[in-house]
Amino acid sequence: MTLVIMKRTMTAIAVGVVTVTGAVPASAAQPETTRPMTVRDVAEIRRIPHTAITADGRRAAFTVTEPSTVDNTVTSRLMVVDTDAPDRPRTVATVRGRLERIAEISWTPDSHAITYVAPVDGAGEVWTVPAFGGTPRKLFSSPVPAVPVGGQRLPFFNAVIPPHLSKVLHHSWSPDGRAVAFTAPRLIGTAPRTGGVVYDSATMGIQSYVEGQYGARPRHEVWAADPLTGQTKHLADLDLTAVDGWGPEQAWSADGKRIELNYYGRAWTVDVTTGQLSTVDPKDLTAPRWREQLPQVPGQRGVCSAESVSADGDRGVCVREESGVPPRLAVVDKPTASVRDGYDPNPWFRGVTFLSPVRQEWTNAYGKKATGYVITPPECGDGKRCPAVVITHGHGAGERFMSPWFEWDAASQVLAQRGYVVLLVNDSTGVFPQPGKDWEETKRNLGLDAVATMRAAVKAGVDSGLLDPARVGITGYSRGAEIAELAVAHTDTFSAATMGDGGGGTAGYWILGAVGPPKQILDGAFGGSPVDPAAEQRWREFAPDLNAHKVKAPLLFQMAEGNSVANTELYSYVRARTTPAELVTFPGENHLLQQPANRAAAMNRNLQWFDYWLLDRRSDDPSTVDQYARWDAMRAAWRR
Repeated sequence: MTLVIMKRTMTAIAVGVVTVTGAVPASAAQPETTRPMTVRDVAEIRRIPHTAITADGRRAAFTVTEPSTVDNTVTSRLMVVDTDAPDRPRTVATVRGRLERIAEISWTPDSHAITYVAPVDGAGEVWTVPAFGGTPRKLFSSPVPAVPVGGQRLPFFNAVIPPHLSKVLHHSWSPDGRAVAFTAPRLIGTAPRTGGVVYDSATMGIQSYVEGQYGARPRHEVWAADPLTGQTKHLADLDLTAVDGWGPEQAWSADGKRIELNYYGRAWTVDVTTGQLSTVDPKDLTAPRWREQLPQVPGQRGVCSAESVSADGDRGVCVREESGVPPRLAVVDKPTASVRDGYDPNPWFRGVTFLSPVRQEWTNAYGKKATGYVITPPECGDGKRCPAVVITHGHGAGERFMSPWFEWDAASQVLAQRGYVVLLVNDSTGVFPQPGKDWEETKRNLGLDAVATMRAAVKAGVDSGLLDPARVGITGYSRGAEIAELAVAHTDTFSAATMGDGGGGTAGYWILGAVGPPKQILDGAFGGSPVDPAAEQRWREFAPDLNAHKVKAPLLFQMAEGNSVANTELYSYVRARTTPAELVTFPGENHLLQQPANRAAAMNRNLQWFDYWLLDRRSDDPSTVDQYARWDAMRAAWRR
């Protein structure tokens, strides 16, 4: 079996094999008496987004996010651990708020302190704290104005990072510790508002209207700071497009003479003496971080992410998780050929009921194979058919523990413990959305192959006597939302559907949401716009909003602001035909929900939607009275 190591950098995904010591299987870890898992449990899963190991491999720093649905905040905790005792960390800094997080952690070259980027005083800057604890202090003051970054805010968007103000995006230490390089965001070319703003489809998407940023382009300014005096020096400017978002990661060259910038197959260097910006081949970058790889030694199955490796490559740290094992810190040792599990931020997991996902493989009607998992309630099967929910993101149904990237608003364990068979299904193609050799193949690549895969998973469950074919729902996030929309527009397999922040294959998305490359990709796949005579018929044949008259399943849309507007057309067309539909917007949110109360609300609403339309079951929560009144009215008016 294999432990897949997920690289954060732009280089590659390394696949290795490890032995895990000190790990307890999920089933063995459960006490005799457990309670059911709740939505609150899922929304409050603690994760470890960042790690950093010292050059000598003796200590590691890492961050832990601790969500609270009670006060709708996240505590972002910076911790330090001796790698010989990885289960005994100490906290050295915390940041707490709805959208505030600690990010970009790094050790000083002498390993005496950690630096990190955090909006401690209102805008993200570089802070430092001693490794053995003390009062954090700002390392230097970034000389640029604070800029809205993160979330769906163009031009400095990022699907993972919460929307906030920042003066620093990335930072890195010179090898000798005498300088810190940092990239600072700056908005340029913002259109004046007085007298009206001319719409420019090349630079403005729906985010321009949602965020009020018209025509701004991102400039990534490269600076160097003296950590002793706090003095800063501007070196160079890198101008990217409005869809390049967070921009390149950075590191110092091995000789300390250049700052290297690396961004999805593109790379640049900045001479620290002259400030000259040069475009280079990514293969010519020399910083050790671009080639970091965890030691690979014999072992068990799992996923390791957010890894960091010592200078000699003999020791590394990562975040290890499995489908039934929550994320925890792990130390990888090459000399001993082992992985030692360390700090576990989720001890509560041992006290809840967990139904193990079972790996499955399906073959769809086009002969394509796909993988995924099935969670079966103990009362289902052996002659009893149960309702079912398919969950998809297009990909990602793997070894991660209830990943929010896959289960955005769908709590698989809670669904299963409420009596649903849960099918977590991957897209078989891995292609989106590339034109095929003809229109039929292009349609499959765009999503109909994925729909066929979802149907194959359902058919297998029905044929085995496990699923009730009249009570099957589908839910998807991002690409999965698009698959769900296509599934209800092109098949009658599903009796209810929910979509989480996505849905890119509609004419509405082309008009309202797509900017730059996404729009170009759609144009290439369809052969033109929805009103292009050469492409119009293809759009009408494929797009869910242009096939709204075929939708027979009630639809729940839960979206951040940008995708809410992009899905308004499909929602409106479906409602015009009296098919039940509800569109819920989360203001100020991200493609990945950042506020714990919002994620809990989205998961609860998702559960209640399927309960209502598939099982005619209602929540006894008094706050849902108005919700059920709306749904009852939609059901009464529904002309099927």
